[in-house]
Amino acid sequence: KGEIFLAPSIFQYAQAAGYKTFYFDGQLSYRWLGKLSDIETFDEWITAAELKKGEWHDVDAEIARRVKDIVRASTGNFIWINKFGVHSPYFPSYPATESRWLPTPRTTGNSPGQTGGAEYFESVRNNYDNAILYNSDSFFRTLLYAGIPADTFFLYTSDHGQNLGDNGKLISHCSESVNEANVPIFMIADSLWPAETDTGYRASHANLFPTLLDLMNFPEAERKPSGNYSLSLFKARAEDSRPRLYFSGGLHSEAAGQSNFFDK
Repeated sequence: KGEIFLAPSIFQYAQAAGYKTFYFDGQLSYRWLGKLSDIETFDEWITAAELKKGEWHDVDAEIARRVKDIVRASTGNFIWINKFGVHSPYFPSYPATESRWLPTPRTTGNSPGQTGGAEYFESVRNNYDNAILYNSDSFFRTLLYAGIPADTFFLYTSDHGQNLGDNGKLISHCSESVNEANVPIFMIADSLWPAETDTGYRASHANLFPTLLDLMNFPEAERKPSGNYSLSLFKARAEDSRPRLYFSGGLHSEAAGQSNFFDK
């Protein structure tokens, strides 16, 4: 616990490097991630209450519009986005008119821990796939329809995946199933950027922090605590890959921090 008070946050690094910092929260309107002192490092804090103008499924497109305006009108910005995203029961993340896969249960019935038969889980997966398609498409089309701005990088990931019936249950996160740890990690940047990444490297969340520091040109000698970071994706190569671990258990459960192998 003491480590989070000793090591600088990514927002502190960004401010020290001279960036203006933005925190977009598409889910809630109070501090629920990080420490209370982190608020001091948000130059601008845009909450869900400000972003939600209509339905929840419109929030992430609104974030994309605002971010697009920021990066096209100014430079030197560090922007953190916590998307509304896709969460059980999934249907708030897309309008019924955008249902490509049917049938879908647009009820509050598909909640974590629920069990059911093959037909039930097929309908849940339809619901999830519809939500993922609509949410991703509306966000990225809005953000990138005019192209990628010069000297702008987008790093994208998720905090967890979903177990959609593989063990007979619907589980969102905190258990040990590998699907809950299966998340996207990718970067979008101008094709003229000279640095390359080795996509053969098996990346994890731990690589994102030093990658951001490299993008800020933050000197390695000034990163604190020294030597406590994973490889940047700009430096990692396929041969550097190691078996990846993920953790299960809620923060306040007896199983908190249990480690599991992601790579078999």
